Amino acid sequence: MARTGSQLARRMGVTQQAASKAIAELVRLGVVEVKKSPDRRAKEVRLSPRGWQGVEYARSARARIEKKLAHHVGKRR
Repeated sequence: MARTGSQLARRMGVTQQAASKAIAELVRLGVVEVKKSPDRRAKEVRLSPRGWQGVEYARSARARIEKKLAHHVGKRR
């Protein structure tokens, strides 16, 4: 799902300038892609294939950690 820089700024609770700076860094790292929206007033930001790989890696790491915790402290705790 694509979001505009303004939408991301609101969700992050930061100024649009701060969000733009973060987005620029993520673009530089290849994690997100930016394209002009159909109405041309805003840019749409979405995860790149590399960004989605990072999401999948984080999900799998979290699952492994949760499994280890459940083993050591029990599922109920």
